[in-house]
Amino acid sequence: MVFIKTLVEEKYVVAALIDTTSRFSTISKELFDKLRTDHGIGRVTKIIKRYNKDAVGEINCLDIQVLCKEKYRKLNFTEAIDFIIVKSPKYPLVLGQSWLSVHDVNIDLHQYEISLYGMHIPFLDEEEYFDDDLYYEFRKPGRSLPKSTPYEKEYESSSDSSLHEQNSGLCPRSESSEDEFPDTVIPKKNIRIMTP
Repeated sequence: MVFIKTLVEEKYVVAALIDTTSRFSTISKELFDKLRTDHGIGRVTKIIKRYNKDAVGEINCLDIQVLCKEKYRKLNFTEAIDFIIVKSPKYPLVLGQSWLSVHDVNIDLHQYEISLYGMHIPFLDEEEYFDDDLYYEFRKPGRSLPKSTPYEKEYESSSDSSLHEQNSGLCPRSESSEDEFPDTVIPKKNIRIMTP
């Protein structure tokens, strides 16, 4: 299993499961209730009920930021991704095929990272945390998920929601000039998984 560190609605830091086999992206009802957002909850369709009998609602526009270069970076197209609210899932946040394809995510098992929009997001080490430590309140003292890089400090949330305005702060694996990043949003493509 592959996990990355995310910030949900600028309130909770969550170890999100990257699941290429899941058709839908899901959020636990417990985590959704703790967010206390004003998302309108849609009805669950029959197709979704067949997929997951514990589904209790559907939302979109869920703000999920990814950790890159010690800062959380906002992503575009949140309105294009539906999240299923699930009563009792094993993981609080699952980023399935819907999320992966909208953000054109590449999974590199050799480098232990995913890449999207020119950012390289390292995997979390699954053995360093337990199921009850999969999420915690943002900036709550004394709590942290395992470090995905050895030099992480206190993280900040990116205040600008437009990705193309943040391109100068993206996380290339190697040092490169700012001119290498395009000013346009990358279109949707298929998910690619690289293996060693």
